[in-house]
Amino acid sequence: KKKLKIIEQAWTEHRAIREVMMFLQGHGISTLFAVRIYKEYGDKAIAMVTEDPYRLANDIYGIGFFSADKVALSIGLAENSQPRMMAAIKHVLAASREQGHCYLTEPQINTGIIELIAINLGERLKEYLGLMQQAGQLCTRLLYKDTVETIGYYSKTLFYDETAVAAILRGMKEPVASEPERIAQWVTAYCQHKHITLSDEQANAVNGVVQHRFSILTGGPGCGRTTTTLVIVRLLEAMNKTVLLAAPTGRASQRMSEVIGREAKTIHRLLVWKGGEFQMNE
Repeated sequence: KKKLKIIEQAWTEHRAIREVMMFLQGHGISTLFAVRIYKEYGDKAIAMVTEDPYRLANDIYGIGFFSADKVALSIGLAENSQPRMMAAIKHVLAASREQGHCYLTEPQINTGIIELIAINLGERLKEYLGLMQQAGQLCTRLLYKDTVETIGYYSKTLFYDETAVAAILRGMKEPVASEPERIAQWVTAYCQHKHITLSDEQANAVNGVVQHRFSILTGGPGCGRTTTTLVIVRLLEAMNKTVLLAAPTGRASQRMSEVIGREAKTIHRLLVWKGGEFQMNE
């Protein structure tokens, strides 16, 4: 009787798995993802996917908007349905980080929707954005450009990342104790000795960076960032500061090492990425 009960439970479980697998594969989901979906939702998988196919993009790693959209349309969801429009907006906001954006404005979102699913939401977009904000599916921030107020729409994770970074940087506002005249004299003498010519902008950048706790040095190709960075590093070393050099990619860190003559690491190596997590804390 004990063995019979085990067999009965296994048979019931496998029948449920089979039904879920057949349903998902019938709507274009591969066996691999069908198994993951069943593990996530269990016997409620069919009901949950039917109710909201776009939850797959949020809950199952590896399934994005396009796969979820394929399922949604396959089970009969209308092309202009509210769930589809909201899922498309969420995807456009999340994907915008690949172009370097933290937020998008309303016109940018509409353009993204048109490119994604060839639907112009027009005035309806504001309504959907309002509903998503109320439901906590996105975040907003008021922006001012030339005294004109606009709304920036954020994917939630990017909003909280930006807010956290801003909070950290606010704690770095106090300038570093330094001697500006002495710093300027050292830079002039060093550049003369090494036959380096800095523009006024580069010289200001060097002087500014070493007198602040946090700086961003930016500019297009060929503007002289590498030379400026070299002088900054030499100046910091002359001030008896500890300097760490890091870059996002191996190629960039190698180039930095060649130019500056000091070891530069990738950010992952600097923070000791191991076993799926960083070994270094803040």
